Amino acid sequence: SGLVNGTTYYYVLTAVDISSNESVYSSEVSVTPSLIIQENTAGYCGVDSGTIDSNHAGYTGTGFINGDNVIGCGANWSVSVPAAGTYWLTWRYANGSSDRSADVVINGAAAVLAFSFPGTGAWTTWAEVSVDATLNAGVNTIRLNPATAGGLANIDYLMVAAYGPEAASCP
Repeated sequence: SGLVNGTTYYYVLTAVDISSNESVYSSEVSVTPSLIIQENTAGYCGVDSGTIDSNHAGYTGTGFINGDNVIGCGANWSVSVPAAGTYWLTWRYANGSSDRSADVVINGAAAVLAFSFPGTGAWTTWAEVSVDATLNAGVNTIRLNPATAGGLANIDYLMVAAYGPEAASCP
């Protein structure tokens, strides 16, 4: 407990017997907990048309992404992963009372069409939705592209859950 997402931690183990004799250190291992990308931080590449707002309580960074309510005005992120494979992408969002959907676009190709962001009941009620996505080793672009004229839900952050993700420079 108490770990900071995106920070790498290094561990070694020893064993102690009943006589208090301690073994040599094990080989070192490292782990980086999930990466969370907030608005206006490394890895957040912007929203096509919209603003970073702070008028609805409960967000976790300095605000949240509030895109214009039109098709095509999406939000963009850039992450680097150590190996190609399936990664768990989670968005924290608020969405009033109606469902909104967005296409998840990875490296310019549609990965998930019309991914649902269900209504949360109020713009101050935050929830999370997740999807498995295939990422390439190295830098990947991730985009939420509104599937309807209702636009995106308000997006608080993107979390990439897996071993070793890092925020990348925006293209």
